[in-house]
Amino acid sequence: MLLLSRVTFLELASRLARSKFDRYRTTGQMNSYLDWLADLAERVKPSIRITDCPDPDDNSFLELLVAGEGDLLITGDKDLRALSPYESRPINYTGCLPVKVLTVNEFHAWP
Repeated sequence: MLLLSRVTFLELASRLARSKFDRYRTTGQMNSYLDWLADLAERVKPSIRITDCPDPDDNSFLELLVAGEGDLLITGDKDLRALSPYESRPINYTGCLPVKVLTVNEFHAWP
């Protein structure tokens, strides 16, 4: 299941809107993709604060991961990748397995 929070969705939208991606997509294509993604994803409203990542903006992805009880984080972000496997869990979290942090290419090759 794909998880999104309001904060992570807005972060993704702002990144995709950068001019460096203009040659790969139109604004209409980007908006269609974001609409599709929003419809596909399970929305989660994290209620915890995590400060494990050196880049404070990336902590929202960890908060989503923990609040949504995710098993996998797919990202190319170097700060988040450095945390793999991510094992920090709040006291009330029932899971105990570490979470893998993979790039898109690693995910495609993952069993």
